[in-house]
Amino acid sequence: MAEDRTSPSIGALQLKKKISFAWALSAVVAAIFVAAHQTGVVLPVPFLALLVTVGLSGGFGGLISGVIGGVFMSLSIIYAWVLGFGPATLTGSIPNVVIGCAVAIGFGGFLGAMRDQIVDLVVEIDERRRELDDLNRQLEQRVSRQSEELRKRPRP
Repeated sequence: MAEDRTSPSIGALQLKKKISFAWALSAVVAAIFVAAHQTGVVLPVPFLALLVTVGLSGGFGGLISGVIGGVFMSLSIIYAWVLGFGPATLTGSIPNVVIGCAVAIGFGGFLGAMRDQIVDLVVEIDERRRELDDLNRQLEQRVSRQSEELRKRPRP
């Protein structure tokens, strides 16, 4: 079966697909964070867990998903600051909260933007590979025709 040289490869298509709701992981962990605090359940390193979900949101969903994940973490940081709990270096003062929120949103956005750039590059590489395959096929046909012409020529 001949390969279809006009459509992107399956790998490029799979990579290009984004998990549109990757940010939902951050939303769920933020909701667990709030529920755990309200019920008195102590979660180990909740802010680190939130930061990991922000990274996953950006890594799987791209720029917008990463920023949305960062916003959910930021809301959790603000929630912790309003209620007066959490590490002092993150929720101890307004500047700490602002920096923490900026880091969360920036981290998600940065990883999401990197993911989007990598996907664009992979798609471009795949397109160039297909162009090179076409050029190679044309060259093979040309060489084959010229070889056939040389075979048909009378020998001296």
